[in-house]
Amino acid sequence: MRPLALVLLTLLSADVVTADRFVTDLSDQDALNRVWGEYFRDAKPATTTVQVVRLATDPRCLVEINAVAVID
Repeated sequence: MRPLALVLLTLLSADVVTADRFVTDLSDQDALNRVWGEYFRDAKPATTTVQVVRLATDPRCLVEINAVAVID
């Protein structure tokens, strides 16, 4: 079973216009980009990737994504 957030992302990927991606280890960016490409395919939202020491949500989290979608 995929997490609900990934299901919603798949449904809305064409509507995402920008996304901020926070990672705890910038060396994971290549892997993140591969997975990102699987979900966004032809859609290419503007992205910013930032390395942080720790994410506030849970210390086990490695990636946090804040995305903005425009739906008409």
